Amino acid sequence: MTSDSELEEIIAPAKEFANKKKQKIPEELREWIEPVLWNYNKNCMKSQHREDRKPLLLRNYRDLEDGFIVAVMIRDYCPKVVQTHNLTRTLKRASKVDNWAFVSQRLWSKTGFNLSQLTIEKILDHNSSVLFDFLFELKEFLDARFPKDQEGSDKSSEIAYVDVEKYIPSVLDSPKAKKPLSKINNVKVLDKKAKSALQRNDTIFKNNRKCVQELKARFNSLQSDVQERNNEIIMLETSARSVPSPHPSQSSKKKGCCCVIS
Repeated sequence: MTSDSELEEIIAPAKEFANKKKQKIPEELREWIEPVLWNYNKNCMKSQHREDRKPLLLRNYRDLEDGFIVAVMIRDYCPKVVQTHNLTRTLKRASKVDNWAFVSQRLWSKTGFNLSQLTIEKILDHNSSVLFDFLFELKEFLDARFPKDQEGSDKSSEIAYVDVEKYIPSVLDSPKAKKPLSKINNVKVLDKKAKSALQRNDTIFKNNRKCVQELKARFNSLQSDVQERNNEIIMLETSARSVPSPHPSQSSKKKGCCCVIS
C-alpha cells in the first residue's frame, strides 16, 4: 500500500515539471483537478489489484488529451455516468478517439451535456485553448447539475471510498471537549443543581462520542468489504471481455445425448 508521503514523492516532481512548461494549465482548473486525482491515486494504491498501476499525473495539458482524467473528474461528481475501467491511459490517437467517444456518449445520454466531435478533434490536435474552454464549461455544468454532498447514496461505487470524517463534528474529539469537567474554569462557582445538570450533559456527550466512534469503525469495516467486492466485479468484467467467443462451427453443433441402460 502506498502512503501519502510516498505518493507525494511521485507527484511532487511532476508538479515541478509542470511549472516549467510554457503552456500552463489555468490555476483554477489545476485546483479543481488535482485534489480529485490525489484521492483517486490513494484509492487505487489501496486496491490489491491495482498496486502495479502508475498514479495519474497532471504535468501539462497533454495529460488531459486522452480523456481519462476528464472521466475521473466526471466520476467524482456522478459515478453512475462513467467508470474509469471502461477507458485506458494511452498515447495512441485511435485509442484516444475511442475514449472520447465513450465519454461523449455517456455524458449526452446520462446528463444531456453535448461534447461535439469538432471539439474532440481539436483537443486531439493539441489545441489547448479549446481543451481549457471545454473543461471550464464541464466544471460549470457539473457544479450546477451535480452539487457535491447534497445527499447520500447507497451505490457501492459511491460509498466505497467516501470520507466519513467530514460528516463527524470535529468538536467531538477536540481538546476542549475531552477536557475533564473538574479542570474547567468556573465550575466550582456553580450551584449544586447547575453542576449536576452539567455532569449529566457531560456523560451524555461522552456516550455519544463512543457511539460515533463505534459506528465509524463499523462503517470503515463495511467499506473494506465493499471495495473488495467492487474489485472482484472489475476483475470478472475484465475477464469476461477477454474471453473469445466460440467458433460458429462449434456453436452450431448439436449436442448429443448418451444414455446407458444397465
